[in-house]
Amino acid sequence: MVHVLFDDWLYLDIEGRPTVCGQEETTRLYKSRMKSVRAAFIDCTVKHITEPLLESAFTSDHIVQHERMGPNVYQVIGALKTDIERVHRYFKPVPVVSLVPYPVALRAFLNGRGLLFKDKAVIFLDDLKTQAVLTIIEGARLTAPRRISMRDVAYMVSEIQRHQKNYISQKEEGAASRDIAFIIVSNNHEWLTAFCDHGLLTKEDIIHVDHSCPVLEGLKNAKFAMHFALPEDILKQKRRKTVRGILKAATVSMA
Repeated sequence: MVHVLFDDWLYLDIEGRPTVCGQEETTRLYKSRMKSVRAAFIDCTVKHITEPLLESAFTSDHIVQHERMGPNVYQVIGALKTDIERVHRYFKPVPVVSLVPYPVALRAFLNGRGLLFKDKAVIFLDDLKTQAVLTIIEGARLTAPRRISMRDVAYMVSEIQRHQKNYISQKEEGAASRDIAFIIVSNNHEWLTAFCDHGLLTKEDIIHVDHSCPVLEGLKNAKFAMHFALPEDILKQKRRKTVRGILKAATVSMA
C-alpha cells in the first residue's frame, strides 16, 4: 500500500520512506511498484449545515461527502469532480482504495498524536516545502485548507490571524464562540519560534511535530468512512449490490 498526498507535487510514503516528487518523476520511478493507493487531496470546501440543506450544499459539479456533527447538524465536504477525476486518472490502473480530504487525514494524525483538545482549537501550519497549508481543527470540526505560497513569517502571521477571525465569525454560537482558545501546531520549528517573537502566541501554546508530511501518517494509521469515489464507480457499486440482493433473494426463494 502506497500513501500519497496528491497535489502538483506528490508527497509519498513508500515502504515507510517519505519522499517528494513531481508527477512525471513519480510515474517514472515509483508507479510500477504501486499495487494500491490511499491518498489525500488538498482543495476542498467545508460547510456546516442542517439536514434539510444537505442536498443543496454544493452545485452538481462537486462530489460531496458528509459526517454528522450533532442533532440535525452536518459537516459537509465538497470537491470539484474534475479534481477527483484527476487523482483517479493519474493512478489508473492502480486502484485508489481510499481518497480523503486533506483536513480529514490531518485530523486523524492529530488524534493519533493526542493533539486534539476539548478546550482548544488547533491551528495547524504544515510546511510542505513547496508551500505552507493552514487548517483549523477543533475536535471533529474542520476548516478548508488554505494554501500559503509566501514563506515570509510576517505574512504568515497575518494569514493565521485572518483565518482565526474567520473561524470565530463562522461559529454557530455567536458571542460564546469568541472565547475559543487556540494552539498552533507545526512541523516547522523555526516558524513556531518566530510566531512567538511576533507575539502571536506564547511558547506554552505552540507544539512542534516531527514529521515532514503529517497527513501521510494520518493516512497510514487511521480508517476512514469518507471516500471520494468517481460517480461512475459509485453507480457500478450500487448496481453490484442490487444484483447481489436479487441473487440472494432468488437463492432463498428456491431453497
